[in-house]
Amino acid sequence: MPNSIIENVLCKYTFPAYELRLLFFIMRNTVGWNVPGFYTSYRKIVTATAIDLRNVGRTLKALEGKNIIATRKGKQTHIEFNPKYMTWRLDEPETLFTGVGKCNSVLSVETTEGVVCRDNTGDLSKVELSSITKGFWDRVRS
Repeated sequence: MPNSIIENVLCKYTFPAYELRLLFFIMRNTVGWNVPGFYTSYRKIVTATAIDLRNVGRTLKALEGKNIIATRKGKQTHIEFNPKYMTWRLDEPETLFTGVGKCNSVLSVETTEGVVCRDNTGDLSKVELSSITKGFWDRVRS
């Protein structure tokens, strides 16, 4: 797998689990074998990725919609990987911290600079270590 794709895309963007599994499978069968594309069946994809058969087509379409792959259907599906990641249509990378405030959430991660919390709305916020109370940690651990 090219380091540029890992550093500039996979480390910065969030992919749904099925898309990431399928992307690794496709990259292994293209970049890994130094070929632009390959033929496969949905059953082979299911076996290799453990993605439910009903979701394989939907996941292929999602990756194709992001310009990561191109597919041609026939007796078997032909999949080509687009290594030009600058042409991929991805959302902006998610920022980890959206603000500083008090955290009442159970979902949190401690970092060296503070604690990242997800509130009831799904927003992330950063809480300074000095503002963490013992009661908060009791709620997190329970």
